[in-house]
Amino acid sequence: MQTIPYLFQFLVSAQPLFVKSDSPFKTIQELMAWAQAKPHSLFWSTAATNGGTHISTLAAFRAAGIEATYVPYKGGADAMNALLGGQIQALVAAEFPPFAAAGTIRLLAESGPDKIPEYPRVPTYKELGFPVSVPIFYGIAGPAAMPPEVVRQWEQAASDMTRSPAFSELVAKLKGTPAYMGPADFSASVVGVYRQMGRLVPELGMKAE
Repeated sequence: MQTIPYLFQFLVSAQPLFVKSDSPFKTIQELMAWAQAKPHSLFWSTAATNGGTHISTLAAFRAAGIEATYVPYKGGADAMNALLGGQIQALVAAEFPPFAAAGTIRLLAESGPDKIPEYPRVPTYKELGFPVSVPIFYGIAGPAAMPPEVVRQWEQAASDMTRSPAFSELVAKLKGTPAYMGPADFSASVVGVYRQMGRLVPELGMKAE
């Protein structure tokens, strides 16, 4: 993995844990306290089974002694329909913006380490002291053995791109957050996340579905 040049990161996406607006849970602490008291009663999901938010949320539940019921879906849209239809009580997914804006859902926590700019009062997994807070990032990697001078060219081009007004407008439409990292920082971030995931997956007893 370390032989692949990670050229740059340009965007991070929020994937909060949320419930329906008519849910009795007003905070993440209330949700977790209820789930602790009622084993296997909390039905929850994520946009990607076995993905980063599945791992980080399951790790948080396990650390708190919570036995909850994970329900897999094919994607975020299906999982959102399940939440709104009452099949599950909590969801971690990126599809939240229009529903949060309409008041249909209530955000309880952001799974990544960075705050959601539009919802600064929503705590992050990192702030809550959960075992891991995984950034949902977007970036570009190159082929192995890419010449250093080409890496530098990509770095400069990406730096210029992420400072442009056109890029800011695009990111706003995508409901993301600009988050530029050059090769060194991006490589360290990717390697760190994979190491965390590699340690947690067997500890949590997760298996491919």
